[in-house]
Amino acid sequence: KQKDQYIISILNGKTTDNIWTNNSVKAQVVNNIKKTVENYGKPKLIEFRSPLKSPVFGMKELIDKYLEIEKDLKTLGKISIAIKTNSIRTSKEPVVHDMDDIMELHHVVEKMKLKLKIIIDLVDKNNRNVLKKGMEDLINSLASKPNSFIGFHINKIDEWGKIYGFTERGYKIDRNSCPSFSDFMLGLSTILQGTTPKLLIPEKVKSDVDLEKLVDTLYKCGCEFESGVNNG
Repeated sequence: KQKDQYIISILNGKTTDNIWTNNSVKAQVVNNIKKTVENYGKPKLIEFRSPLKSPVFGMKELIDKYLEIEKDLKTLGKISIAIKTNSIRTSKEPVVHDMDDIMELHHVVEKMKLKLKIIIDLVDKNNRNVLKKGMEDLINSLASKPNSFIGFHINKIDEWGKIYGFTERGYKIDRNSCPSFSDFMLGLSTILQGTTPKLLIPEKVKSDVDLEKLVDTLYKCGCEFESGVNNG
């Protein structure tokens, strides 16, 4: 419906022949976006997954291509565009996937005064998400720059690390005490503090029960929610 908020997410597929490297594909995707906006109204956000790195494609090429896409979509008016970090799923490395890449992109955006946003991929199904493995580094880096990203994709929290600071045995010994949150959960809460709300995009959360569990865990660590994008 025209009144609903939604997000357009552009995937790269399994090949390197995509919107970043093929002008014909780019033109087709841009045309599809324009038709979508015509039918459903402006989206809350258009997110593009980070392309793969190659000897001829890196951060500079990503920015150059983003500026082309921004110009192509200029007729739609003011619409937020974001780059989503990408976990390594093949032998090839995405342009933006680890903490160094995120900070490099953030500095480029600030230096060039770009409107480009950053969305962080915290989804992990195969234990290959480098941001998950280096969560402490992620928290330390973003805690001082909470507005350097606008949201994150996520599937689970409790399986990454401890939610509470006490061990289960320690908690049973003192049933009257309330368990304190672990550094992990406190850190997650810290990076969500900022002047602007963050987008929560549940990905690969396949049941209402799992979604409720995810939201409840975020509530417990101090997050607040406001109405936002509908499923569609």
